[in-house]
Amino acid sequence: MSFATPEMVISGKPLLVLLVSDRTPTSLDDFVAAEDFTVEMQGSAYQVTGCGRLVDDEVRFHEKDVENSGKDVRVWRVVRHDDGTFLANHDASF
Repeated sequence: MSFATPEMVISGKPLLVLLVSDRTPTSLDDFVAAEDFTVEMQGSAYQVTGCGRLVDDEVRFHEKDVENSGKDVRVWRVVRHDDGTFLANHDASF
């Protein structure tokens, strides 16, 4: 079975999280309970779908290809910035 390649994401570049499960995030716990979050990428919104788990002071969120058997696409690191915003970046190390 073949499927389309997911949109390219640059590793290690922090992206602003706009929403988690269609609402503004208030804590890292929001990402653990979530099935998706949205980041601002190149002037548009990119939705990440998958599952997250809290590891120390960050969330490791495993993006899944939900339209094609749920295979892993990439792993994201989500952190809370000092100003209260949340940043996510694709982490090339698994």
